[in-house]
Amino acid sequence: MAIGTYIVLAIFLLGRGHARNASPHISPFESQPGNVPDNLDDNDFRNNGPTAAPIKSNYTEVTGWPSEQISLGEISAVSLDNFGNVVIFHRGNRTWDYYFDSNYQRKNEGPITQNTIITYDPDSGRIIHRWGANLFFMPHGLTVDEKGNIFVTDVALNQVFKFPPRGRQGRPSMVLGERFVEGNDKKHFCKPTAVAVAKSGDFFVADGYCNKRVIKFNSKGEFIFLLGQNPNMVVKSPAPTDFNIPHALALAEDKNRVCVADRENGRIQCFTIDSGIFVSQFAPSEFGKRVYSVAYTPSQSGMLFAVNGRDDIVPVRGFAIGFTNQQVTANFGNLKQPHDVAVSLDGRDVFIVELDPQKITKFVDRKL
Repeated sequence: MAIGTYIVLAIFLLGRGHARNASPHISPFESQPGNVPDNLDDNDFRNNGPTAAPIKSNYTEVTGWPSEQISLGEISAVSLDNFGNVVIFHRGNRTWDYYFDSNYQRKNEGPITQNTIITYDPDSGRIIHRWGANLFFMPHGLTVDEKGNIFVTDVALNQVFKFPPRGRQGRPSMVLGERFVEGNDKKHFCKPTAVAVAKSGDFFVADGYCNKRVIKFNSKGEFIFLLGQNPNMVVKSPAPTDFNIPHALALAEDKNRVCVADRENGRIQCFTIDSGIFVSQFAPSEFGKRVYSVAYTPSQSGMLFAVNGRDDIVPVRGFAIGFTNQQVTANFGNLKQPHDVAVSLDGRDVFIVELDPQKITKFVDRKL
């Protein structure tokens, strides 16, 4: 064989070795590892191919709900308060239309001037209360604990806030993280996505877009333990806690579980609340490539509810999943870009919010 041929062959083999060890391709949406914005453009991930028939479901959309319609921005979160009222978090005139880097580029615009937190009556859909103006830059997660305290995350501020019931004129009772400063230690976040609060007051934070981790804090905001944190890891067969955007959280306290919607891995993973030990994984084929949110009800021996994300494989819907048998028992809704889901304690009412169209939809299982 000619010397030139040996050289070409050596270069080819060397290139193959580099390719195997190279980092995954990072799209224009990923200026940082995992930094994929919420509202991916239709040209990037279409949902116009799959037409699979839905599993028979008792959940039907309630037309005309909410009865009181107002102008809303991208709705990023929904939760039910301790009275069963529906609380949403929206972005007003602010949109996450592309990625932003570690220096949020729209600080000079100031916080969103509209009321970003709206409470609805779950039956009539009339507005009960609204607040949250001039506080937030890029709303993301919201949850209400059993005492009515409201926890929110802001991915631009890199902070987690706890507010007393009804917001108390926008004065938080706890703030974690440093304003506009990203970090990966015990006191900083990088675009935190969600919070889940236990009856004890202990809470979990999904520190999702950059750090890819979940942190447990006590009721005073003191660090307890950490799950994950592999910011540069994107693998084909991820192990437990190899999160790729932990995007939402749900607590199943009757089962001692905290469940994580691992968005870009298309799975829900559940761990013990007290020690963070991995227990189970939900990754039905119906999810496709992405799962955006998860909620839990102890009804019917425990049920998870989830929403998936746009891709070219499966339809975008809401899902009901048996916690014990891990079977999808229902899928419902004709959704475009859902971002969060909440379910009533009895499992009868399900609420799904979307970024685009900017709306909240109520589904009811009238047999419950």
